[in-house]
Amino acid sequence: MFQSDLSSVDKHINTCDRFIPLLKRGQTVSGYINLHGRTNKNFYSFLAEGLLALVYKDVTGFKIAKAVIDIDGTLNDTHTGADAVMYDEINNVIVLGEAKFYKNSRDGINAIIKDFAKHKIVNKLESLCKISSTREVTKKILMHNLGTGVHEEIPIDKFLSQKIVFAGFVLHDETDTNIKDYKNPSRYDGYKIDMVAINRNIRRSFKRIKLANNNYEIIIVHLPIDSKDQLIKDVIEKAQNERRRLENV
Repeated sequence: MFQSDLSSVDKHINTCDRFIPLLKRGQTVSGYINLHGRTNKNFYSFLAEGLLALVYKDVTGFKIAKAVIDIDGTLNDTHTGADAVMYDEINNVIVLGEAKFYKNSRDGINAIIKDFAKHKIVNKLESLCKISSTREVTKKILMHNLGTGVHEEIPIDKFLSQKIVFAGFVLHDETDTNIKDYKNPSRYDGYKIDMVAINRNIRRSFKRIKLANNNYEIIIVHLPIDSKDQLIKDVIEKAQNERRRLENV
């Protein structure tokens, strides 16, 4: 998920630590989750960010072009850059991923729609541009599509002319809703999102840029789970147990 090098015990322990919170004296894991889960919608969202890349790789065949998570971040971090950057080498597609880990699907999907279609998208697209133009494999794709030679930097206007897929992923609790209802297309009719809205947001955010084309798509996937809090607790305890095992190797 995090493309970490686990070739040594120390590096493996560092990866475990990424999932383990620093508890205050007398604080339990459940207490920690209850505290932060009530006050921070983005709590433990990095888990959804990691899953985003795996889900889209399996569902669409997109390949991961960058580590999804900043290993120096914390469990409560929020940021405005891209959650994941992937690519489809065969079809020359760059993918901008946005992930949410919410208590319910509707809030999560609406949050992604706002990020892509209503909120300023400058930071996300500039992050995507920077990452894609400095990674060797995606840089080759960009150069191929632009029909240019090797450049150290790619102008944002030319970058935005690439084929870009806006990929949303929501990990959420499945409460009292019948799981079969998720397969009903009419369930999603109430969400107002299309590429016209995203294109409008891009043009509004980059007012001075004249785009050559708007070859964009949007895909949103959601995954229901029994309990957000329980999944976080399971992940933390698994990481703690694995860390203890490694310390005794």
